[in-house]
Amino acid sequence: SLRRRIWMATDAAYKRAVDVYARKKATFQNRVNTDPIPDFSRETPREHLAPAPAPRPVGASWRDTVRHVSAIFGEMPDIHQAQVSLSVTQGTRYFLNSEGFKTVTPVELATLAVQAQTQAADGMALRNSFTTFGKTLDDLPSRAEATGRARELAANLVELRDAPVGDDYYGPVMLEGQAAGQLLARSLVPLFLSQRPPTRDGAARGRGRGGGGGAGLGGGRSTPFLRRLGSRVLPESLTVTDTPSLTSYGNAPVLGAYVVDEEGVLAQDVTLVQDGRLMTLLTSRAPQPNLPTSNGHARGGDAQASVFQVTSTSGVPATDLKATYLELLTEQNRPFGYIIRGVAGTRTVKVTPDGQESLVRGVALGRVAQGDFRDILEVSEEQALYTYRPAPSAAARLTGALPSRAVVTVIAPNLLFDYLEVEQARPILQTPPIVPSPLRR
Repeated sequence: SLRRRIWMATDAAYKRAVDVYARKKATFQNRVNTDPIPDFSRETPREHLAPAPAPRPVGASWRDTVRHVSAIFGEMPDIHQAQVSLSVTQGTRYFLNSEGFKTVTPVELATLAVQAQTQAADGMALRNSFTTFGKTLDDLPSRAEATGRARELAANLVELRDAPVGDDYYGPVMLEGQAAGQLLARSLVPLFLSQRPPTRDGAARGRGRGGGGGAGLGGGRSTPFLRRLGSRVLPESLTVTDTPSLTSYGNAPVLGAYVVDEEGVLAQDVTLVQDGRLMTLLTSRAPQPNLPTSNGHARGGDAQASVFQVTSTSGVPATDLKATYLELLTEQNRPFGYIIRGVAGTRTVKVTPDGQESLVRGVALGRVAQGDFRDILEVSEEQALYTYRPAPSAAARLTGALPSRAVVTVIAPNLLFDYLEVEQARPILQTPPIVPSPLRR
């Protein structure tokens, strides 16, 4: 059965590759190739054979933990929907190619996800969630810790029901805790991923493996920072690194760490930004101008971050950073500002220049442009870890590759921006339930 499945998967991959190659060949048949960049970089073949751990079954205690955490939402009539899920992946990834690369790496990922939903009196849907990752079940929170975080999440949602709707705003904004990591993951990390741009008709220049884009199928994205090597992209006090060798931070495991990437290239620690200036990008074996070789960051079908860390030579304590923010609001004669925090999820509070805080709902950060990161005023000494699973790349979706289990860890300080836009959401409001919850007595 296993041999047949492998044969069928290989046959399907080969037929996809032939189809993509034929369309690429037709696309470039009548064009003069002025691009001297090869489609695939030359790398030194290596072998990396890591021992595969024995599979461990998910015991009854973890099933009971999931039920126990889920049950607490049943005690709360104001929570309309909730879900608790546990996912465990265990296996081994084998990679072998005709150049002599040979890797055997374990695949281990455990995920505990908790999400809940309620509704405000005006009909606005309110959601909150948290996800924790570990290589094994031993890395996940204990039952007591998971239950405590779930109760905190539910309490925050219930509190949010009665909070006023926030106002549109453009001005200084501070992000604290995991909220800073979430922003960097969404808006900054993708800028450092070296990806080949699509041709005019949507066919991506080759990935050298029958993968990559095909005509009309949406190939790789262009790389925003490719033409800015050597330019200032962040304040001069900030340095950005990507260090797949970093396996722990404080007492916490760093799940984005790895030894060899999915193309068989050894992972390299990379300094992306030094003193505010862009030094290089994260690369796979698809070369770019001025980036001819891989630095071992092929994950999930394209270049991807691993352990993305922002540090500063002039960080200040978090309490001093908040004091600076309040002084800035006073200097600009602003009646209020916004602090976005990561607690069980992301919370936004309106803060006045005298330090009074009030929770608001229905607002979110607007689009954060590349230039906004140059206007970071200060960051904190304290840093927080945020781990996430990136979305599959266009190349992975096109080739039908198995989903990557790679995760990315962002290590971020609190961030104080000079100007950001906070927008009021304008969702379609639904009528709240007419019949009261049966849990309400």
